[in-house]
Amino acid sequence: LNGAPGGTVVSLVFALSAQQTPNWPFPGMVAYAYPVVLALPLPTTGTFGTPGTGRMQVTFAVPRSVAGATFYHQVHVYDPSLSIPLNYTAGLELRYGR
Repeated sequence: LNGAPGGTVVSLVFALSAQQTPNWPFPGMVAYAYPVVLALPLPTTGTFGTPGTGRMQVTFAVPRSVAGATFYHQVHVYDPSLSIPLNYTAGLELRYGR
Protein backbone atom coordinates (compact mmCIF):
# COMPACT_ATOMS: atom_id res chain seq x y z
CA LEU A 1 0.00 0.00 0.00
CA ASN A 2 1.45 3.36 -1.01
CA GLY A 3 0.14 6.91 -0.62
CA ALA A 4 -1.68 6.43 2.70
CA PRO A 5 -1.51 9.02 5.47
CA GLY A 6 1.79 8.79 7.31
CA GLY A 7 2.11 7.25 10.76
CA THR A 8 -1.40 5.85 10.87
CA VAL A 9 -2.89 2.38 11.13
CA VAL A 10 -4.50 0.19 8.50
CA SER A 11 -6.49 -3.01 8.73
CA LEU A 12 -5.61 -5.75 6.24
CA VAL A 13 -8.80 -7.77 5.76
CA PHE A 14 -9.00 -11.44 4.75
CA ALA A 15 -12.23 -13.02 3.48
CA LEU A 16 -13.24 -16.28 1.80
CA SER A 17 -15.56 -14.60 -0.70
CA ALA A 18 -15.85 -11.40 -2.65
CA GLN A 19 -18.98 -9.33 -2.72
CA GLN A 20 -19.81 -5.67 -2.87
CA THR A 21 -21.40 -4.81 0.45
CA PRO A 22 -22.38 -1.13 0.46
CA ASN A 23 -22.25 0.97 3.63
CA TRP A 24 -20.06 -1.49 5.54
CA PRO A 25 -18.33 -1.06 7.90
CA PHE A 26 -19.48 2.59 7.78
CA PRO A 27 -21.88 4.66 5.64
CA GLY A 28 -20.38 5.53 2.27
CA MET A 29 -17.85 2.69 2.30
CA VAL A 30 -17.95 -0.51 0.26
CA ALA A 31 -16.64 -3.83 1.54
CA TYR A 32 -15.29 -5.95 -1.32
CA ALA A 33 -13.82 -8.72 0.86
CA TYR A 34 -16.79 -9.87 2.93
CA PRO A 35 -17.61 -11.52 5.26
CA VAL A 36 -14.35 -10.82 7.07
CA VAL A 37 -12.60 -13.83 8.64
CA LEU A 38 -9.45 -12.00 9.78
CA ALA A 39 -8.39 -8.37 10.10
CA LEU A 40 -4.76 -7.52 10.88
CA PRO A 41 -3.99 -4.04 12.23
CA LEU A 42 -0.72 -2.77 10.76
CA PRO A 43 1.14 0.57 10.94
CA THR A 44 2.09 2.78 8.01
CA THR A 45 5.47 4.46 7.66
CA GLY A 46 5.87 8.23 7.65
CA THR A 47 5.03 11.09 9.98
CA PHE A 48 1.53 11.11 11.47
CA GLY A 49 -0.80 13.47 9.64
CA THR A 50 1.41 13.85 6.56
CA PRO A 51 -0.82 12.99 3.58
CA GLY A 52 0.48 10.55 0.98
CA THR A 53 3.68 9.56 2.80
CA GLY A 54 2.45 6.36 4.42
CA ARG A 55 3.39 2.94 3.14
CA MET A 56 2.57 -0.56 4.35
CA GLN A 57 4.19 -3.73 3.09
CA VAL A 58 3.44 -7.28 4.19
CA THR A 59 5.74 -10.25 3.67
CA PHE A 60 4.66 -13.68 4.83
CA ALA A 61 5.26 -17.35 4.10
CA VAL A 62 2.28 -19.23 2.74
CA PRO A 63 1.87 -22.67 4.34
CA ARG A 64 1.40 -25.65 2.01
CA SER A 65 -1.94 -26.33 3.68
CA VAL A 66 -3.51 -23.36 1.86
CA ALA A 67 -2.39 -24.51 -1.60
CA GLY A 68 -5.32 -24.15 -3.95
CA ALA A 69 -7.18 -21.73 -1.67
CA THR A 70 -8.41 -18.32 -2.78
CA PHE A 71 -8.53 -15.38 -0.39
CA TYR A 72 -9.97 -11.93 -0.90
CA HIS A 73 -8.31 -8.89 0.64
CA GLN A 74 -9.02 -5.24 1.23
CA VAL A 75 -7.31 -2.56 3.30
CA HIS A 76 -9.15 -0.09 5.53
CA VAL A 77 -7.08 3.04 6.26
CA TYR A 78 -7.49 5.35 9.26
CA ASP A 79 -7.37 8.90 7.85
CA PRO A 80 -8.04 11.65 10.40
CA SER A 81 -8.48 14.25 7.62
CA LEU A 82 -11.82 12.72 6.56
CA SER A 83 -15.22 13.45 8.16
CA ILE A 84 -15.62 9.68 8.65
CA PRO A 85 -11.94 8.94 9.38
CA LEU A 86 -11.77 5.66 7.48
CA ASN A 87 -10.91 5.09 3.84
CA TYR A 88 -10.60 1.85 1.87
CA THR A 89 -8.93 0.22 -1.12
CA ALA A 90 -10.43 -1.85 -3.90
CA GLY A 91 -10.56 -5.60 -3.41
CA LEU A 92 -7.74 -8.02 -4.26
CA GLU A 93 -8.15 -11.72 -5.10
CA LEU A 94 -5.18 -14.03 -4.45
CA ARG A 95 -5.00 -17.72 -5.34
CA TYR A 96 -2.31 -19.64 -3.50
CA GLY A 97 -0.59 -22.50 -5.32
CA ARG A 98 -2.57 -25.08 -7.22
